[in-house]
Amino acid sequence: MIEFYRNNFDFKHTYEKFISVVDYLDKNKNPLEIEKLDYFSTPTDISDFIPLLKNLYRDQNAVSDAISNIFELENFSAYKIEDLNNIIVGINYVITNRVIFFINPLSIEAQTILKSIQDYDQNEILFEKIGVILESQIIELTNKIDIEATKKKINLKELSIEKMFQDLMKRAINLKAIKIKIYKEDNFVKASFLVDGFYIDKKDMILTTINYFSDIKLILEKKFSNEPLIWKHFTNFYKIILSTIGDSLIYFDLYNLSENPRSIDSINLKDKDNKILKNALKSPSGLIVISGSNNSGKRSLLYSLLSNIKENRDGVNIITYESEVKSKLTGISQRNNEYIEVNELSHYSVVGIDCSNKNYFHEAFEFASNGKLVILVVESSNIFNTLNMINQTIDDKNYILENLLAVLHTGLLNCVCTSCSNDIYFNRLKESHFFVSLENVPKTTDIVKEEQKDGCDECNYGFKDRIQVTEIIDNDIVLKDLYLNNFNIANYKTEKRSQSWNSVFENSMKLLKEGKISLNSIIKTFGYYKK
Repeated sequence: MIEFYRNNFDFKHTYEKFISVVDYLDKNKNPLEIEKLDYFSTPTDISDFIPLLKNLYRDQNAVSDAISNIFELENFSAYKIEDLNNIIVGINYVITNRVIFFINPLSIEAQTILKSIQDYDQNEILFEKIGVILESQIIELTNKIDIEATKKKINLKELSIEKMFQDLMKRAINLKAIKIKIYKEDNFVKASFLVDGFYIDKKDMILTTINYFSDIKLILEKKFSNEPLIWKHFTNFYKIILSTIGDSLIYFDLYNLSENPRSIDSINLKDKDNKILKNALKSPSGLIVISGSNNSGKRSLLYSLLSNIKENRDGVNIITYESEVKSKLTGISQRNNEYIEVNELSHYSVVGIDCSNKNYFHEAFEFASNGKLVILVVESSNIFNTLNMINQTIDDKNYILENLLAVLHTGLLNCVCTSCSNDIYFNRLKESHFFVSLENVPKTTDIVKEEQKDGCDECNYGFKDRIQVTEIIDNDIVLKDLYLNNFNIANYKTEKRSQSWNSVFENSMKLLKEGKISLNSIIKTFGYYKK
């Protein structure tokens, strides 16, 4: 790891080093400019060395030579550049021959850029030494590359931002991010990554200085032109969508098109509920509703259910209508739009619908009543809100009961990091009293896991990875009970709920007792348990 000098000097050392540089220049017959002596004062910070020396001495090459000798840095003047293809010209730096050159390698800006490059290029050794370069040399080098780029009809700025974009995508894929945010802060353009429900600030990536944001915006708009980009990384394909672009913020959505759907055995249903779900998937017709809040794994659950149907039913034809196809499903027709082509449905017996911008309950019930098995995805904070949405949309309650097979509600819980989490008695948790009426709640003296809020190098604020938890209400018991109560959810008592099905809270308690999640994981995803 290359260390910067700034961290190793106090005022005394700064003074001594500065005098060493001046002595070196004097011995090499580089006199101070007399007319500037009135402004001369010894620098108190090592980052001021180069700006001050360049102000005091006419020969800029001599200053670079003195700095490189006293601090044992590489001097760009000593290198002969023959192949422009083996050089990287950044906004404020140049990399060639395993050396990174800065105009002021002793500055905080150089230190920040160096750390950023080291952080996201860990798999590729770009440099092993630090050097000093004149601004005029960077301009000269840029002009040479620009002339070469012009010959090839390639814009240098686009090349630089394209390299930045490639580095950005590699970092996002390695972190398993699903969203990327590019923003302006502290005179820099930075990138942050959404991983497991968190923007992980401590792993933010510095891209360039703030004055290049408008160039990045223009070039990315041109690159995407309102169309998603398909990106290959090793054997996987990713879809990258430029979802938001503004004067200070840019957002990308990132989908792994090669990701295989998870088994429905991994969504943490109890055996009884798992059997109910599998029986519903065998039905020739009817409606299954999947609900959950934003980024709760609804689409993943849809893909899991459709893949299960494809694997277990011979000759079945399946089609989906999605606001955005997030992964390619083998043997399933997928439409990347929110308009359902009714005429083509005659060729398909199973229909998946995940179109967030429209309420498709009427269409879903109609298709189900006409012999299709339909799986509809809706956004909802809890399973009772989902039932209310159905109740308020469809007037005929018998029509609901005849066609609705099951309602699922799902969410993604953050798993606690095994490296830094703490053991704690359940009754010592401040919010534990909200959950004591649950059937599967830990005993007061049971030890559970609590996340370490600052986290460690292996996790994001105490969490690492996520696990899906789901609940299911089927037609046989609960829906008929609710029908008898005129779908009055509020009067459907807690005792009857717990007897009838295992809620997401009950299913989450099992994971809490196993040490896989914390109580805060449950609260963050599903809120507090209400009787």
